[in-house]
Amino acid sequence: MAKLPDWAWALIILTGVGGVIYLLYKYFVEPGSIILDTYKKILEDIYREEKTFLEENAKLDPPIYGLTEGQKAIIAKKEEAAERLRPEVERILTERRIDVNAWIVTLISGIIIVYAIKEIVPMLLEKLKQWRTKPESTQIQSSYGHSYLIHEIVTNEMALAGRTAIASGHLSTIQSLYNTYSAPALNSAIAYYQSILPQLTPGTLEYLVVSQLLTYMTFEISASGIMGVLWQFWYPTLI
Repeated sequence: MAKLPDWAWALIILTGVGGVIYLLYKYFVEPGSIILDTYKKILEDIYREEKTFLEENAKLDPPIYGLTEGQKAIIAKKEEAAERLRPEVERILTERRIDVNAWIVTLISGIIIVYAIKEIVPMLLEKLKQWRTKPESTQIQSSYGHSYLIHEIVTNEMALAGRTAIASGHLSTIQSLYNTYSAPALNSAIAYYQSILPQLTPGTLEYLVVSQLLTYMTFEISASGIMGVLWQFWYPTLI
């Protein structure tokens, strides 16, 4: 039998290693990456659709400065979809030793760069950078907290672009959205996670994830929660 040349053995070895790497990626990395990408797409969709609603409503006769009840319900459904993914997002980031706060700021920065008014992008990124340094930012970590960052960024974008009527109207929309949809959802989620926590083994990843979610949500539903913390920081100075 003819002896295989060295280059042929090298190709076989490399192909084998490549196959193992591919399988490891396919079964251990890719599923997590798909979940993170889906979460990103939901937040991206909230930003894009919310802006479209606000701009289209302002063109009506008479104009509506803010979201209609139906539009608020659509945004709330997207927030709910993101929140259903949230435990998996938390688990994947924790497994990969990625800071949740840094990851979400990077994610939202990317959304701003793609969808915000180009002239306003640098100012919005600076706002986000300032928020990153606030102690409270590490506790605004549920999907509702993430979407409220987006609501406030959209409001600032409108204000900085001189569309102050839209920005002012949207502030009251955000308050209504929180009271009608987000606060009840957070309370329900807190009750659920409190009920399953005793069934989990302390020290496990699942226990850690649920404990973190409870910490975030309890903070966000408290008197110093989402609306109080975000409003006092993000309130547009141009209004």
